[in-house]
Amino acid sequence: MTNGTAYSSAHPEVLSAWEGYQTYAEEIRARRNAMQDRHGRALIQQRSGFGHGTRITGFDTLDNENPGDVLGDDKALRVSKTKPMRGYAVPNLSTKAGKALATELAALQQNGPSLPGMPEFVLTGFHCLAPALHERDGVVWAFWGDGDDIVGKQVDDGLWTPQPLSAYYADREARDAATAQETADA
Repeated sequence: MTNGTAYSSAHPEVLSAWEGYQTYAEEIRARRNAMQDRHGRALIQQRSGFGHGTRITGFDTLDNENPGDVLGDDKALRVSKTKPMRGYAVPNLSTKAGKALATELAALQQNGPSLPGMPEFVLTGFHCLAPALHERDGVVWAFWGDGDDIVGKQVDDGLWTPQPLSAYYADREARDAATAQETADA
């Protein structure tokens, strides 16, 4: 049996924040895709902070590149020899072009959604938890897999309604089915 707590909200303030976040996330996605296309490499993404945020720390390497290699005509990239980025192409901070690239990658950080009345994350003992979020048909859903006692105290019950897990999973399955159908139709 799955433990956890689910909440839903159709409050206009929550929906507005969710829609704003979706627009922001799409802009970041487009800028990240442009960066990948420009460099011909996949981006390396890491979680930033405790919530849903992510940052770009470098690029994937090609088969013929080895740790220590300096890449590009402007020497803006180098293949890291040290952990945690060992084997990934990172900005070469000893060059002006590498410093400019590091600044550009920092601008690709994507913060997680901040929804009214719902914590972005909670700390429970030695764990950090963030909710699984989705929206379907004008209702935003949040699922917390653990930390019921801490999360429940922080959720605004004027904006969010506790839901049975069966309702959350039914909605998520319906959303997944609709997404699969859209993909099949495309």
